[in-house]
Amino acid sequence: MLSKKNTTVSLIVLAGLILVWIAELLFFSTQLESAEDERAKMESEEEQQLAALEKLERQAAYNREYIDRMLNDSAFREKEARSRLGVAAPGEIVIREEGK
Repeated sequence: MLSKKNTTVSLIVLAGLILVWIAELLFFSTQLESAEDERAKMESEEEQQLAALEKLERQAAYNREYIDRMLNDSAFREKEARSRLGVAAPGEIVIREEGK
């Protein structure tokens, strides 16, 4: 049978181990919470980057289509020259509104 002194020492050691375990549990729960916060932040940034990428891809598709039409569609080129640059055919008079 354990003596009272040995029992006391065993209880003190056990209490110390429990305190160490609690400290580790608190430390790792804090680390886990920080990691979860970082993950949520990264997921939000990823969503924003994907949205920006989709917008850029749409703009690139529009630009490719615009360039293709400018290169291959003479009616489109004429329309763009007239509306954007104010180009007129011989004998036409261009009247521009102020502010446009």
